[in-house]
Amino acid sequence: MPKRYPLKGKVVSVDATKQKAVINHEKIPDYMEAMTMSFPIHDKDVLGTMSKDSEVKAELVVNDDGEYWLENIVISAPNPNAPPLNENFVNLDKEVPDFKLVNQDNKPVSFKDFRGKALAITFIYSRCPLPEYCILMSNRFSDLAIQLKNSADLKDKARLLSISFDPATDTPENLEKYGLAYIKNPNYEFTVWQLATAPDADIRKIADFFRTSL
Repeated sequence: MPKRYPLKGKVVSVDATKQKAVINHEKIPDYMEAMTMSFPIHDKDVLGTMSKDSEVKAELVVNDDGEYWLENIVISAPNPNAPPLNENFVNLDKEVPDFKLVNQDNKPVSFKDFRGKALAITFIYSRCPLPEYCILMSNRFSDLAIQLKNSADLKDKARLLSISFDPATDTPENLEKYGLAYIKNPNYEFTVWQLATAPDADIRKIADFFRTSL
């Protein structure tokens, strides 16, 4: 039987063709942290009344197969006092500040450690329940990490970094367990792929630099 969770947020964009809306939603108690993500909406009439910056209340429905969508949607006019969402991509000619994090081995990590290498970054949190987001990215990063580590040409040229925005839960110990569960090798050494986090305020600075809404 599908599970239902109350959702409240702000519309970022609407794709009527794909019947989806990107919504910056608040934390969903006992299920998901606040973030910006795309939601399927089956009701075309409701989707047609949505517009950018509309405020939304709905039910997030998740079935046993991990499929999800929104139902019982209530739309209200944009809040004129709400801060605008930053939709710009990071400035490509701007140097990344030397942000500091702590990795799965409880060791400090800074962005200068990756200079001279190609670096791919994703934002995750280990309790993320939806297969199309953190789970998908962690599957891809773990697969790529194994491929890179086995490549004589690339193992020293590329690095992967998963940054958790839930530092209260994703301690170094938990990040190590999380990563090893995807790698499926208890003896794996996190050289190519690292998982790291930092205090909330620092994570926000990193996310803001990369124009990521959390």
